[in-house]
Amino acid sequence: MDADGSNMICLSANVLLEDRPAVLPDGRIIYTRWEYTDRASEKFRDLWVMNPDGTGQKVVFGGMARPYPQFFAKCDALPIPGTDGKVVSVFSPALGQRENAGNVMVVDLKAGPDDWSAAKQISPKVDLEWSIGLGRGREGFRDPYPLSEDCFLVAKDKSLLVLNANGETQEFYRAEKMVHDPRVIRPRPREPVITPRSDPQKDTGHLVLANVYQGRNIKGVKPGTIKKLLVIEDLPKPGSKHGLPGHHGGHITLHRVLGTVPVEPDGSASFELPALRAMFFVALDEKGLAVKRMQSFTMVMPGEIQGCVGCHESRTGTYRPGALMAVKRPPSRIEPFAGVPEVFDYPRDIQPIWDKHCVTCHSAEKPSGRVMLTGDNNEWFTQSYFALAAYDQISQASSWEEDGNNPPYGFGTGASPLMNKVDGSHYDVILTKHEYDMVRLWIESGAGFTGTYAVFNHPENAVATPLTTSKPVLGKPVQPIVEKSCLTCHGSVANLGRRGKKQSDDKWSDGKPPEWLNLPLYCWNLYNLSYPEKSMILLAPLAKEAGGYGWCKAKDGQSVAVFRDTKDPDYQTILQAVRAAKARQEKFGRPDMPGFRPGDYYVRWMKRFGVLPESFDVAKDQLNPYETDKAYWRSLWYHPPAVKTASVASRAPKGK
Repeated sequence: MDADGSNMICLSANVLLEDRPAVLPDGRIIYTRWEYTDRASEKFRDLWVMNPDGTGQKVVFGGMARPYPQFFAKCDALPIPGTDGKVVSVFSPALGQRENAGNVMVVDLKAGPDDWSAAKQISPKVDLEWSIGLGRGREGFRDPYPLSEDCFLVAKDKSLLVLNANGETQEFYRAEKMVHDPRVIRPRPREPVITPRSDPQKDTGHLVLANVYQGRNIKGVKPGTIKKLLVIEDLPKPGSKHGLPGHHGGHITLHRVLGTVPVEPDGSASFELPALRAMFFVALDEKGLAVKRMQSFTMVMPGEIQGCVGCHESRTGTYRPGALMAVKRPPSRIEPFAGVPEVFDYPRDIQPIWDKHCVTCHSAEKPSGRVMLTGDNNEWFTQSYFALAAYDQISQASSWEEDGNNPPYGFGTGASPLMNKVDGSHYDVILTKHEYDMVRLWIESGAGFTGTYAVFNHPENAVATPLTTSKPVLGKPVQPIVEKSCLTCHGSVANLGRRGKKQSDDKWSDGKPPEWLNLPLYCWNLYNLSYPEKSMILLAPLAKEAGGYGWCKAKDGQSVAVFRDTKDPDYQTILQAVRAAKARQEKFGRPDMPGFRPGDYYVRWMKRFGVLPESFDVAKDQLNPYETDKAYWRSLWYHPPAVKTASVASRAPKGK
């Protein structure tokens, strides 16, 4: 903005947050960027730089994968006077402790973002609480202000301290409450002013890729393999619910498919991008499968020309390409897909494909391989959606372990077994090209269930279990029946029905939470809330002659009918519990059911952002959450300011 607060412009498209900007001696802005575009939620809170007009955004320290508990939020960076490229920063555990309390570090930016040895701790050792979430302890140092390479002002709880490079401290002020941000008010040389590289009259920027095959962890990919780049947008999130209430099936945010741009035979690409939008790319082979995938985001300012060497290239290496084929022509425009939704909604867009090709073999009546691919509701999603997760058919981002930069064909469609079942090789399943594209693009855009941020899974949907538990349990009245009739053979509720690898990860390790933290850990397909009589928990132990599956076996391998017929009192108890949950689900609703009403939090934020009128009443007024979402993120799109021109009358010659 200008000095008087006018002409404010946005410099960031991050769906999450960027904070604590400061000016470096060369005129660039250093700041902390926290993002998790299809990566672990905690690990990537790193130091970035940009020019004052928002151009040239890149990481300067961080971005590399580190195991639990060896990564930190890198916060509150300031340049150290009298040094060449050194900054002081606080490294705070996990997401960041209270007020970013942590260790004071000196980082030499010349070493590049990937060299952890470039960070040296200078503060005394403090036992910091290292755990998920925002720690509330007061331990640790905060807000370092460098006076020289050997003298820093720091805050610690109620004290202001002087810290030297050897870790020695001296208190010079103590307050009654927590203190913050010590500063010295004194003149300093003004940093150079960097010439703007953006053009506010344009609504696009230009990105040039030198060689998609030049980079780390791409060994073995032969030139010519990659044909196109898929362009996907990480969508802004108007409101958020953590855990199952706001779980739309994807990873944290929704993604919007824009289309593809060509990659030339030499690996180069040149294309336009919408300005000020969070974008990432997927390198596709001739089948449209993901060879390599970007698990971060980039953006361009209006009129900016941005270049990158390759796919996850080394930040400190050099590369001198020859004449790139892609720059011998005008930049490509993104080519959209015909008949493909911008944001996928699984029940609307993907389930009809399974209904057409799969349910004849994978239904409650004929559960081949014990897999059900119907659109029948379970408590939170549908039978088919959970089955794909339980049988590990989809490559999705991990909540806590996903570090990015996977090997070729190691993430997305390239690592999804489902793609081997829709390419014509799985029995007689032959999808049309459009259906095949729908499935692969759904996976690449995160494989979500609900295509709106208005999702709200009501606790009332549960048959017998609260939303979150630390172990697989089913709750009353189902748990006592299961313990009496099933666990002698199954041993644990975890062994009732199929669960996926991520769902089976139910232990904390070195501070890493379980993958399905705050999500129920039993098989969600035990219950069918569309047709309670078709619930697996009823049919699996029911005798075949009574219409069941007869799946239960004794230790000698002989079939055992836990329920000899549907009149069994325990069978009826479970059936009535599922029927009651169905009635509650129909009453409270969810986005894929008629009459859905979003939660108060969603409406409150949409009012605040001006998308919904203040008069909107969530209890009475209807809204289409998909269209409301679209109106929200479109409201944030950059539009060039109107050019002021003189009126025709004022330009007309006098007397005419």
